Amino acid sequence: MKRSFTLVLLVASFVLGVHAAVDVVTPNPGQRIVAIGDIHGDYEALVSILKKVDLIDENLAWQGGDTIMVQTGDYTDRGYEVRQVFDLLMQLEQQAPAQGGQVHVLIGNHEAMNLSLFLRDAAPESYAAFAGDNAEKLRKKAYQSFVKLRRKSDVLMGLQAPHFSKAFREEWYSRRPPGYLEYIDAIGPEGRYGQWLRGKNAVLRVGHTLFMHAGLDPARYGSDWSEAAINQRLRHDIAAFDRYRAAMIEAGSITRYDDLGEMLGAAKRHLENPKRDVRGNRMKLSADDRAYNELLLEFVNFQAEMIQLDSKDALWFRGFADWDETADREKVETLLKREDVSHFVVGHTPQGSGIAMRFGGRIFLVDTGMLHRVYGGTPAALEIRDNTFQALYLDRSQILLSDATSANEPPVLGEGPVASIVPPVPAIWTGLAAEPDQAAVAALTPDHQRTYINRDGQPQPFRGDNQVLQLLREAEVGTFKELGSGKTLPRRAEMTHADAAFRAIFRTVDHGGDFKRGAGSRVNDYFGYEVAAYHLSRLLGLYRVPPVVLRDYGGTRGSFQLWIENSMTETNRVEQGVAIPDSKRFFRQDQTMRVFDALIQNLDRNQGNILFDHKWNLWYIDHTRAFDRNPLLRDAKLIEACDRALFQQLKTLSDEQISAVLTPFLRKAEVRSLLKRRKKLVRHLEKLIAERGEAAVLFDLTWVD
Repeated sequence: MKRSFTLVLLVASFVLGVHAAVDVVTPNPGQRIVAIGDIHGDYEALVSILKKVDLIDENLAWQGGDTIMVQTGDYTDRGYEVRQVFDLLMQLEQQAPAQGGQVHVLIGNHEAMNLSLFLRDAAPESYAAFAGDNAEKLRKKAYQSFVKLRRKSDVLMGLQAPHFSKAFREEWYSRRPPGYLEYIDAIGPEGRYGQWLRGKNAVLRVGHTLFMHAGLDPARYGSDWSEAAINQRLRHDIAAFDRYRAAMIEAGSITRYDDLGEMLGAAKRHLENPKRDVRGNRMKLSADDRAYNELLLEFVNFQAEMIQLDSKDALWFRGFADWDETADREKVETLLKREDVSHFVVGHTPQGSGIAMRFGGRIFLVDTGMLHRVYGGTPAALEIRDNTFQALYLDRSQILLSDATSANEPPVLGEGPVASIVPPVPAIWTGLAAEPDQAAVAALTPDHQRTYINRDGQPQPFRGDNQVLQLLREAEVGTFKELGSGKTLPRRAEMTHADAAFRAIFRTVDHGGDFKRGAGSRVNDYFGYEVAAYHLSRLLGLYRVPPVVLRDYGGTRGSFQLWIENSMTETNRVEQGVAIPDSKRFFRQDQTMRVFDALIQNLDRNQGNILFDHKWNLWYIDHTRAFDRNPLLRDAKLIEACDRALFQQLKTLSDEQISAVLTPFLRKAEVRSLLKRRKKLVRHLEKLIAERGEAAVLFDLTWVD
């Protein structure tokens, strides 16, 4: 039977055209606008902030009056309660107009990924809410359809069909938990949530403010762009994907439950293997066959460019969060150079310290990582009334920009009307706001001289740790770049001071500041522990934690730590197959690190936190999850040896000396626990020496400069 691909494409386009959203909203003078960033399936967090800002009542019904609410995308993936989030947002959209209000939900990169069946980040637990009573029957039927299709299609292409063993079946089922198939139907072109999502915008202009998920690259958009054009591009690309998928299902190349990866695999198999008859001979292609091959080739080429998955396009671009506020200011001005557009409000890049204002209020970043389990952030909303922008949290509020502040310069914290509403210092900092007296520390921990290099491998003009600490405190902070690894969301900063140019890691993570712990395990994740680890390493004579200081930047307190250039993590080394040149030295460095980790109760030492510099010196990095109040000596059985000087320091340092260095950073209970672990470490090493002899346990570890 002939296939009519034209008809399939037209039908898919028609299905998409429902629930079209407006591109521009004109608020009344003084009308309240509330923006909420990335939700990622955290229903409880969403409800908590909606209640806090008086948009919903205890029954979850709209009570926001004529407020205009804008959600900037990314309400799917990673969290477990995606369906509940869908339902609440859809409900509020319907209820708000009765009170004169509006709810606008935008598309983020994660919704676009889902609509393209790129389900990499979907939490398996989230599918259960979509499962029906016949979930198992549906899975069984889908598996049978998959097997039947593969056997038929692989024969036509002369391929060896998969061996559909029990293990193969179990693996297929494991990747499609109960509710997975129903979810694909639900977000499909004919599904309830799919139709709703396909009517969403990527960009919305409300008065003088433009809302979107991520940002715009001036190299692509410049000053020649419009809300309507970007939204039209998104709808076009989603519709195109739906058309290709419908055609492939009709042709029998895929089942309706195959994801993007399986679609691409099927397309490439078909294109690379000519059609064959039952005897395995190549068949002459009909006009429909040739048309279908052309369609598959279009799909393979198109999917790499569609806006849903393009890391440099409007749903993914991170320049708004990463740009340098001085060097890249012109880029922002170029994008805003259109009538009556003065501000961008975007999500996408988590801000560990709350809503961030950049470029003097031209850009507001509202992704506060409210899915705490993954990002460790807190629910927040940005309220806009005329020219006043206020960050609203569950326990506080902060005016970021108002008529009292200049539109060209950010408000100065600690001066004028803004000072009175600056959020209070976190509880973890109460009484711990300053580093220890430098002269007192220097008396206990002498400076350490060594060669630091820049990214080109050339020696830096600074050598001593004390000099590095001064530079970290005083250097001008330039461009920030979000690092793609790590759960603490660190950012790397370009820093300059006089003739010195270097890079540093800026950490602001502060999770579990109330110090509550469950069942003997720590839940804290705190930037101040990084500074405590550094000073303790100095006190012990290790000097293997990169210099780090406490510092406020942009109204946010965090830690700036020197970036070790031309370095390699243990993860990199293993992946690249690089051999360690001196296994004996590595063993000694590794054992010394294990002693240090046991002392500070480091819960996050992994291959990514073990760093080799260009001389194969081992550095210890990332200690934000350390200093537990549990005095347990973890992994003592793995400690077989120790640096002689370190062992001596562990034995001879007094409790008062250790407390003097650590008290500015740690609670008393944490210091007490560390002192108990110190005694246990000493006893453990003394026992090893008694059993094996000093020569077998102690060694002299040297630093290679």
